[in-house]
Amino acid sequence: MSWIRHRVSWIAGLFLLVGSLLGANWIMHGPKNNREPQKGATEKPSNTTVVAMGQIDTEFSTYILAPGQIGEVIEVYVKDGQHVSKDTPLLRLDSHLADFNVKQAKFGIETAQIRLAQAEDGLKQWESLCLAKKAVIEAKRFQKAAADEKLKKAKQLLDSRVSDTSADVKAGTYEIQGLEQAIAAEQKELEALEHKKPIHELNLAKQNLASAQTQLEQAQFGVERCVLKAPSNGTAVRVQARVGDKVGPNMAFPAFSFRPDGDIIVRAEIDPEFATQVQIGQKATIHDSANSGRVWRGKVTFVADAFLPRRDTGNGIPNLIQPQQENVLECKVTLEPGQSPLPFIGQKVRVYLGGDR
Repeated sequence: MSWIRHRVSWIAGLFLLVGSLLGANWIMHGPKNNREPQKGATEKPSNTTVVAMGQIDTEFSTYILAPGQIGEVIEVYVKDGQHVSKDTPLLRLDSHLADFNVKQAKFGIETAQIRLAQAEDGLKQWESLCLAKKAVIEAKRFQKAAADEKLKKAKQLLDSRVSDTSADVKAGTYEIQGLEQAIAAEQKELEALEHKKPIHELNLAKQNLASAQTQLEQAQFGVERCVLKAPSNGTAVRVQARVGDKVGPNMAFPAFSFRPDGDIIVRAEIDPEFATQVQIGQKATIHDSANSGRVWRGKVTFVADAFLPRRDTGNGIPNLIQPQQENVLECKVTLEPGQSPLPFIGQKVRVYLGGDR
């Protein structure tokens, strides 16, 4: 009896295997007329509602603000949630070191100005020396001209045998030769003096003064950076800096969270399968994801042209450190005016795009 039960089990298993293979073949190669749309047909429903998660934001998003240099906070001028205008001071750092740098730069300018005056005086002295040397040369030329006339007269007397002037001729010849050599030497000295024109010293003094002025501007800029100002009209959403804190551009916590003025929008994230169903001008209904019953109306005003990682929560910066997440298509929905109460910035919402909802 056992061998009969074994054979029956074997036959039943064989039939089950054959049936499984036939079913898989029908699923993979079944009738195509039920699965493929006709050519020219569209699969897009005529009245589709796309649901996406989003977050309330402003056009320019909230970002962090910090002084451009590290320092100790000695004054904080604003409070959480305070609206400010552009260039309104937000906080001030200790500026003692920056003030010292300004004083040192001013001393550097005074020193550079003195050296420039010395270089200008040196140029004037050089010009005077050149004029004096030229005057000496001109005087020796006059002396030579007089000696030439004297020698000429002595030769005439000697040739006419009126008197014996041979000694005068000889002395006159030596005098003229000496004057010629003296003129040549003075000319060489003038050429050497002209090559020593202190123009380079003057240019260097001017460059030193310009450098000192740049150092003063840099020092004054350091003083200005001790006061952090609002980059635009906006709201100091959160003030974390306190008097006595050390703050700076690379500190562990930012001094301020700042939100520039702008229209309230929703940053909605569309999954890839619904991306083709979203377009600019599309009506949108925004629901509070906390189910508070609040609903707002708006329309799509921007659709990105690329799939990007989801934005990190809290700072509006795309999250690039989790590549395993599926990229999404971001769109912006601008709320219709006149709605009250408005949603909170940063609030999570559900966005219904299109359809009759």
